Amino acid sequence: MPTNKPSTPPSSTSSDGWKMPASSPTDVSVQFRAGDDAIARGDLADARIAYRSVLASDNLSHANALRVAEGLYRARDFSGVVSAFARAGTISRGEEPYRYYLAVALYETGQYAAAKRELMAAIPFIEVTADVARYDAKIRAAIE
Repeated sequence: MPTNKPSTPPSSTSSDGWKMPASSPTDVSVQFRAGDDAIARGDLADARIAYRSVLASDNLSHANALRVAEGLYRARDFSGVVSAFARAGTISRGEEPYRYYLAVALYETGQYAAAKRELMAAIPFIEVTADVARYDAKIRAAIE
């Protein structure tokens, strides 16, 4: 997969004095598209790389952090999901379904008490599918 990565670090200055600009919102949208495309073709490794590159950006908005968390959840990078939610900050009213992604990620990273709290906060706001019911049972049964 071709990348649009510069050959020098973003903070470097070339020999002619030109300083490379910092990442732009366009770069973020390209990485989101790359992550989404990788998920669509089942390439979880490339998806993780794309979403993690957005997570590493200096100016990550709350909305983009939530989007990264969802992408990393779909790519099964649960420690990345936890990191993305930490960067997102408070989950606001109307964003409660994201708590399910956080609950699963916390469970998968061994943080059972926190997973239970997040799951209880999410359940009233999500459809309880067969997958949700399976994780609900696993999380509730986890020994803290």
